[in-house]
Amino acid sequence: MLKRVLFLTDALCKDCFLIANKFVGNAYSIYYALPEKINNKNHTMFVWEDAGFTCGFLTAYLECGNAYVENLYVDKNCQRRGIGAALIKAYEDVARKNGASSLILQSRNTVQALRFYKKMGFEKIAENMFVGKKL
Repeated sequence: MLKRVLFLTDALCKDCFLIANKFVGNAYSIYYALPEKINNKNHTMFVWEDAGFTCGFLTAYLECGNAYVENLYVDKNCQRRGIGAALIKAYEDVARKNGASSLILQSRNTVQALRFYKKMGFEKIAENMFVGKKL
């Protein structure tokens, strides 16, 4: 079941951390930043729950007429059930109602992610550039 989060509980925050941590390996920034962001009027959060289990979540915000998806994670055991698509569509409606002219997100460059976003109507608009040096 899809729901918009208006009040973030500690339990939900931990659930989101555990889902994201499986993908990024160190999702503490999500855990510590979520409460403050959800209380910000420009930020929105949607969660998909199934039988009391948090399957996925999306956090996003509006800025300068654009909508930005900041986090989109679906638990690996719940993928390929339309949850990610439902989360994006729910936020698209909110963004449209608030006057956003585009929806932008950054994704890992995997075949699965690119296929999913293309199916959702997204187009690649930039390549990420990472630079570094050994110290």
